[in-house]
Amino acid sequence: MELDVIKRNNVTIHGEGTQVMLMAPGYGCDQNMWRFIAPAFSSKYKIVLFDHGS
Repeated sequence: MELDVIKRNNVTIHGEGTQVMLMAPGYGCDQNMWRFIAPAFSSKYKIVLFDHGS
């Protein structure tokens, strides 16, 4: 079940920190909207990005 959720929502995880930052896109958007913002936090946080599944 867990793998299905990760695959369905196209979850990606990156970053070097131990604390998690979840970046959720707004309606009609996908995780691509964070492409310029996420790198600024990746040295201090583990960044979790996803797309809303259908």
